[in-house]
Amino acid sequence: LFRSAERQIETLAFYDTLTGLPNRRLFLDRLSQALPDVARLGRCGALLELDLDDFKSLNDNHGHVIGDTLLRTVAARLTACVQAGTTVARVGSDEFVVLLTDLSTDPLQAQDRALQLAQRLQEALGGDMALGALNYHCTASVGMVLLTPQDDDPSEVLKRADLALEHAKSEGRGQVRLFAARMLTELTWRASLEVALREAIEGEQLQLYLQPQVDAQGHLRGAEALLRWHRPEQGWISPGAFIPVAEHSGLIVPLGQWVLRAAC
Repeated sequence: LFRSAERQIETLAFYDTLTGLPNRRLFLDRLSQALPDVARLGRCGALLELDLDDFKSLNDNHGHVIGDTLLRTVAARLTACVQAGTTVARVGSDEFVVLLTDLSTDPLQAQDRALQLAQRLQEALGGDMALGALNYHCTASVGMVLLTPQDDDPSEVLKRADLALEHAKSEGRGQVRLFAARMLTELTWRASLEVALREAIEGEQLQLYLQPQVDAQGHLRGAEALLRWHRPEQGWISPGAFIPVAEHSGLIVPLGQWVLRAAC
């Protein structure tokens, strides 16, 4: 009885109760063990992170029972696509990871094999799924990062996979993106721009221009509000650069309030 309770506690601690897959805690433990093995063998591995497209809409429109059925089906299809012993884990609400530890000594060949697997996983998920009375077409975005003998920090590897996944999701449904160093540079740039924009809203660095709009007879009918940002150390910052940052960070709300106050 004691051993049975012990096994049950271990299962609850390390496995996802809905899908039966390893949970985030067990996955991170396996990733920590995999990185030294990759370094010792001198062979590249890969981490694939998958996010189900529009999963929230499915839950909202059809209920959590249907959503849970989808997650169990996805878990089964992912597991069926990989070799026995490959770690497939559920690490978030609708996020799954696949850990590959022995692809090739050649990074390009390892990359090709990982991309081929990502495409097979997408194809496996892309077939229609019977979710109760609903026939659902599932797509998933995939972020991918290669594991090299130089990698020794699991959290850094997962961060790179997250960035690649973010880029895949930003480009539409069913995309696959491999991590590139420029993604980290862009993240650092966006973070610094967000801090500066927050200061700009509070520090009166923004300027509002009202461009008149007239009808065919030349009568004034309104005005288009044009927002400009002048940084003392950098000069003019394009709205095409700072508006997406404002939308992504939530600063678009105080920014809009500033525009209304300035216009009034």
